[in-house]
This record gives sequence, structure tokens and C-alpha cells, in this order.
Amino acid sequence: MPSEELLEDLNKPKPLSNTKIYIAPNGQETSHIHEYKLDKNGMVNLRLEGTDYRVFLYNPVEVDKEIKAQSESADAQDSECLPAWKLLISGDLMIPEEEQEKIEILLHVICDPCELRP
Repeated sequence: MPSEELLEDLNKPKPLSNTKIYIAPNGQETSHIHEYKLDKNGMVNLRLEGTDYRVFLYNPVEVDKEIKAQSESADAQDSECLPAWKLLISGDLMIPEEEQEKIEILLHVICDPCELRP
């Protein structure tokens, strides 16, 4: 069993540094996806119109292609786990109509359930 200190540290939000995120208006995840690179502090400067967005750590268009390709393979059941999990790592982002200087979002990255399979 992990110590209380370790569990506390793991539950503390940390910046998502030097990685890409994908943002699309809700309902348009395959047609209007935009890629952004986060800096070492987990920040990105961008201008978005006031609406609801979905934020992904993986490009949903590419994941969709991956799922379709793997569903046609012989070991489809085992290989579908990872792409499906990639789509779970996402968050909602609501941009208000009035101008905002800074918006902070929290993405919960869940453990990869595919690693737990026998």
C-alpha cells in the first residue's frame, strides 16, 4: 500500500508540460480539431470564441482512424483498449462570451486500463 504522502502527492494537480493538446468545439471533434503545444509551465496562449470546447491529449481524428484499422484486425478485442482509453483522457472547456485573460483547466489522466489486462 502506498504511503499517505505518496497518495497526497499523486493527487496534487501538476502542470502538463511540453506536450500537445487538441481542442475542438463540442460536437465537432472530428471536423474542427486544433493542435496546440504547451510550454514547460503547461501554458499556451490562444484566442478562442465564447463557446464550449473539448480538450484532448490525443488527436481524436487519429484515434478514430486507429480504432477503425484495429477493428478490422484479427485481434481486435485486445487492440481496441488503448485507442478507446485515449479518447477518455479529455476535459470540458467553457469559454464565456466576455473576454478572459487566463483560464485554467484541470485534466484528470486516469491509469491505462489496458495495462491491467492479463
